[in-house]
Amino acid sequence: MNRFTEFELETHELKPIAGYWTYDLVSLEESLKGFLSKINELKRTIKEAKKHCTQPSPH
Repeated sequence: MNRFTEFELETHELKPIAGYWTYDLVSLEESLKGFLSKINELKRTIKEAKKHCTQPSPH
């Protein structure tokens, strides 16, 4: 156990989330709407993320 945490660090590989392709793509604002009241300055952070986003992604 790590002396700074109360849990054991796990190193096993996680499987990808299945079924995500059945959902429609939504905007960043729409996907985080439920968190706006729970995370301080989330609206500003979303605005900053979109300001620095390049579309289409070069990756």
